[in-house]
Parts: sequence; C-alpha cells; structure tokens
Amino acid sequence: MTGNQTEGEEVSELETHFDPAVDLPSDVLVRAIAVAENVDPTSLTPLAYSVDPDALDAVVCRDRGTTVRFPYEGYRVVVSASGTIELFATD
Repeated sequence: MTGNQTEGEEVSELETHFDPAVDLPSDVLVRAIAVAENVDPTSLTPLAYSVDPDALDAVVCRDRGTTVRFPYEGYRVVVSASGTIELFATD
C-alpha cells in the first residue's frame, strides 16, 4: 500500500506487485480485486467486459515502459509493466 501522500495526490486503495516475466497481470489483477472486495474471484464480472485480458498481458509483459489504465469492478485500475497494480476506488 502506498504510504506517503502529498497534498492533492491520490493514494491507492490497494497496491500489489507481480513479476512480468512469470505472472500474468490479468490473473494478479483479478486476485487483487477479489482480496480488496473479500469475494471469490469467480464471483467478479469477467475482466473481458472491461479490457481484453490477453491484450493486457501481452502489452504489459512485452513493453516495459507501458502503463495501462481502465475501470473495473468499481476501481480505477493502473497496471504498470514495472510490475505494479494499483486500485483506486471510484465513487
């Protein structure tokens, strides 16, 4: 979880890390949302309704400078090719 905040800076609800050489960002993301919501991952809306999971995995694992942002399950999701997933709650 991000601990330092400056005025006007948004702090993520949850931050998790993955190894782009080993982990699929789409899988890590779904598990992170399930943990944040305290639900089984299979009860979530399919990720494909928000973003193509295969495309997300391909671009994040291929292009190290990439950051992908999209809404999913009431969160603004930020996936970084550096191996970070941040979830920001939306109202």
